[in-house]
Amino acid sequence: MASTEIHLNRRGINSIEAPPAAEVPAGKSLVLVLVNHGHPLHLSVSASNAARFTPFMQQNLFVQGEGSLSIPVKGDAPAGTFDLEVMTGYGMRKVVLQVTVIPAALVKAPEEKAPPPAPVRSPLALHRAAPPLLAAGVLLYAAWWILKKPETLSVLSFLALLSAAILAWRRPPSS
Repeated sequence: MASTEIHLNRRGINSIEAPPAAEVPAGKSLVLVLVNHGHPLHLSVSASNAARFTPFMQQNLFVQGEGSLSIPVKGDAPAGTFDLEVMTGYGMRKVVLQVTVIPAALVKAPEEKAPPPAPVRSPLALHRAAPPLLAAGVLLYAAWWILKKPETLSVLSFLALLSAAILAWRRPPSS
């Protein structure tokens, strides 16, 4: 959807400020964004030479504040231009907006870039300090099991294995 802003009553009573031209792809709509900076007014929009491009003919609007008008363009519309006449003050002020229609075959679809894949975190990948802690924990546990006496070996093996598990869990994702 292409949009074009038209400012009303910004420079004086019934003033119209619009760009001289707008583009719209075939099969889409041209949206006129109407911004009224003053008192409410009647606005007339017509497209007298646009039968090849759009079914839109004429619209009379009462504009108070902001509003919009959607002008559909046929999907099979050929390349070309048509004029939109925007009038206020019962024809006292008039602006012509030249609308260029781009055929659907010439409109490039925007290329969507795929987001980078999320880093894969293998459950077997460990922090650099985890393997030595695991080895120390297993050796301390084996020593405690064989000797059956020093309780300190049991506590140290538990702490070494717990530290290795915490390091592996808190490891930042690999890139």
